[in-house]
Amino acid sequence: MTREHGEESRDDPLRRLPPELRTLVPDALLEVIFRSDTLGIAVVDADLRYRLINPALARLNRLDPEAHIGLTVRDVLPDTAELEAVLRRVLETGEPALGIELNSTSVGLPSSEGYSHADYYPLRDEAGRTVGVLAVLMDLTERRRAEAEAKSRMAAFETLVRNIPDVVARFDRRLRHLYVNPVIERVTGIPASEFIGRTHEELGMPPELTSLWNRKLRAVFRTGKGTSFEFPIDTLDGRRYFQSTLVPEPGPTGEVETVLSIARDVTDRRRAEERERILAEAGRVLAATLDEEVVLVELARLVVPELADLSSVRLLDPDGRPRLLEVVHQDPARAERIREIEARTGPGPATQQVLDTGVSRMIPEITDELLAASDMHPEYREAMRALGLRSAMIVPIVARGRVYGCITLASAASGRIFDKDDMWLAEELARRAAAAVENARLYAEAERARDEAEEANRAKSSFLAVMSHELRTPLNAIAGYADLLLTGVAGELNPDQKEQVHRIRHNEEQLLSLINDVLDFARVEAGRLQFAIEDVLLEDALSAAKSATLPMVKARGLSFQRLPCPAGLTVRADPGRLRQILLNLIGNAAKFTPSGGSITLSCEADEDVARIHVTDSGPGIAADRLEAVFAPFVQEDTPLTRQHGGIGLGLAISRQLARAMNGDITVRSVPGKGSTFTVTLPRSGATS
Repeated sequence: MTREHGEESRDDPLRRLPPELRTLVPDALLEVIFRSDTLGIAVVDADLRYRLINPALARLNRLDPEAHIGLTVRDVLPDTAELEAVLRRVLETGEPALGIELNSTSVGLPSSEGYSHADYYPLRDEAGRTVGVLAVLMDLTERRRAEAEAKSRMAAFETLVRNIPDVVARFDRRLRHLYVNPVIERVTGIPASEFIGRTHEELGMPPELTSLWNRKLRAVFRTGKGTSFEFPIDTLDGRRYFQSTLVPEPGPTGEVETVLSIARDVTDRRRAEERERILAEAGRVLAATLDEEVVLVELARLVVPELADLSSVRLLDPDGRPRLLEVVHQDPARAERIREIEARTGPGPATQQVLDTGVSRMIPEITDELLAASDMHPEYREAMRALGLRSAMIVPIVARGRVYGCITLASAASGRIFDKDDMWLAEELARRAAAAVENARLYAEAERARDEAEEANRAKSSFLAVMSHELRTPLNAIAGYADLLLTGVAGELNPDQKEQVHRIRHNEEQLLSLINDVLDFARVEAGRLQFAIEDVLLEDALSAAKSATLPMVKARGLSFQRLPCPAGLTVRADPGRLRQILLNLIGNAAKFTPSGGSITLSCEADEDVARIHVTDSGPGIAADRLEAVFAPFVQEDTPLTRQHGGIGLGLAISRQLARAMNGDITVRSVPGKGSTFTVTLPRSGATS
């Protein structure tokens, strides 16, 4: 039993201690014995019999406290030779045995999971003889289990961080490295052991990198919040990019004691994103202009410093000689130095080889030995050394098997070592550049051809205008003299003479009409026709056109019908040009429709446009010739079998006039059944 609330039980087992032992036990200890749940306390006499034991130790021995009294240590713990030896040594020497560690096996218990820390003190009588031993034990089982678990977790952690590709480090509040896994040596070339206890500054890391790390670590220690960030670092394999995740590790008080860093190499991802950005920007640059030199200069600037530290572009001149178009470097003075040298020495041998063969070349690592062995010009070689080039790629600009030039990319201060993915990107840029160069040259050729064609058209139109003018002058004179003869100014003409003069006048009018057609066509092509657009009532326009052409239609033995238009239907047009179109279409229908046929003039409208139809019952037009009839100088009968007059300009002029008024002329035809020509014009007030 134990003392409770300061009162001593009448069955207190302490009374069972022999007087000679009880007087030796300090009073303070008596207060502790039955109050402690963490300390196991027992007293054995010289025969190693239990005289006193508290509940905590009794639980360790798996036996009730009362049952211990009078039993020997061997009675309670059968296999306990080790413990007996310690107790007897204390009894014999009178010296305490301190810091003895025992497990369940050593004290004869069946379980092997218990651990204890024990101190054994001699108890002496008044004569100084050792008459017993005071045992004080502390149960270490839970602590040992926790230590074992911690050790196991640490072993697992060590195994993990030694085998993952990430760099793992732990930092204390002074930003010193407490732990770094071996991967760091593969990245920096510095053994992991040299990091321990040292800061980034003490390790000689670059100032910018050190500042970034210090700022991020201090923020985590201050706020207790983790963070991630990316940073570049020059490694044994050139410049690489890492993403570090910082994890705060709080101590018992909740304050962040250490910060764990896991840094992953994200160079491949960064470069993939970089490739996408460069290609997207290249697409924008290439689409912005059709000037091939501007395109290539912008492309050379685009890749520095994203992909390379130095870029240059060369174009082959028509005589096959390479011309340095642009050199780009972050230091303009160095770029200018390359221009000056190449102006004197020409391109290096590797560049010339690519221009000659059209095959890309990559130099993964440029060493001093490689430069020394090269047959490039000495001045060029020294410039390359001064630039500190590390790696290079030269790719041809090739389209349709033709080499237009080449692009050179080189790394230097960045330490980048080009690989096959970089070569793919460079070749893709060169391929797109080649397409842009070819498109630019095709466009330039097309522009030259268009300018030449326009110049030829202007010359033709000018010739036609001059010719028409020169022809109209004598025709006007012919018409004037014919009119004088008909009026009898020179004397009265007999009937035969009048008929002959009328024929002269008629042919003069036909020839003048042809000349006017040529002159109109020349004006339309030259864009010199003027239009006075206004609202035109179609009912009036069609009536006037019928009245003007009815005598001609009847003279050819044709019937002429005009159907009424919707009331008030108006279009936006030049009245004179609309009249010219209608007269051309009606005249064309009358010309090709045999005697006894018919011509019908009608119109219709929808919300935005009005349509005028001129329908004849003539021979019709073959489907493959429907568009050809609108070409200038084209008629459906051939020159050798021509039965009708004209030079084939009426339909060409009419369509151009309609289109100039935001309309059009189309044709539908069935061979043997006739044709319908439709004039489409915008309605007055139309929304489109």
